[in-house]
Amino acid sequence: MNPKIYTSISILGAACAAAGQVGAANFAWSVSNPLLVAHNWRSGQKEQAAMFSIFAVLAVIGVLREVLF
Repeated sequence: MNPKIYTSISILGAACAAAGQVGAANFAWSVSNPLLVAHNWRSGQKEQAAMFSIFAVLAVIGVLREVLF
């Protein structure tokens, strides 16, 4: 896949967050962030990959909180 697609999904998440749709935002980020982790890792950007790993975990926690609570 193209990194521009990952970025577009991430921007969609930001738009959802701005519109108050926190669950949808976290869902979009739980998709885009792992893809960005893989892309950054493959391209040698280890620090970026680490940062997006943390963001991915937080997004998944956000989705779980929305679904379970």
